[in-house]
Amino acid sequence: MKINDKRITSSWIPAVSILEEIIPHIKNSYLVGIRSIILLDKDYHQDKKTKALGRYAPIPGSNSANIEIYLESLSSMPDLAKNSRMYLSYLISRILMHEIYHHIVRGQGIKQMQRFKVEEGAADKWSLREVDSFFEKLFPADEYEEEWNNIHEAKRRAGLS
Repeated sequence: MKINDKRITSSWIPAVSILEEIIPHIKNSYLVGIRSIILLDKDYHQDKKTKALGRYAPIPGSNSANIEIYLESLSSMPDLAKNSRMYLSYLISRILMHEIYHHIVRGQGIKQMQRFKVEEGAADKWSLREVDSFFEKLFPADEYEEEWNNIHEAKRRAGLS
């Protein structure tokens, strides 16, 4: 699987190295058929009312897909969060796993496809569970607890929690 970095304005985020750390912790069976992860500044689809953080992009005529991750919106986070590799890794992990869920449903057909809103909720819950299963290996809680608390407090003060 390739990582294609096509960002300009969000290039300050070390997304490639974060993904290189995350991917080995994802079950290989989840990644079957994903050709590449494409990093972009923003969602180029103009028909959406809400800004997407990622997109599952099936490759026509195959069971394969690309995953697009849009990172420009992370620029509006508080500085404490923007400067935290741990926090950025968590957000990117959640986005990636959410889109992998769509691949499991649509590309691999392992899980049953549902209405879009139901599938979105299921993808959020599944991604949270999957990220929790490997994230503490990357950032042990006893070492990073204070950083998490500081980030949550900064988000609360900024009205983002």
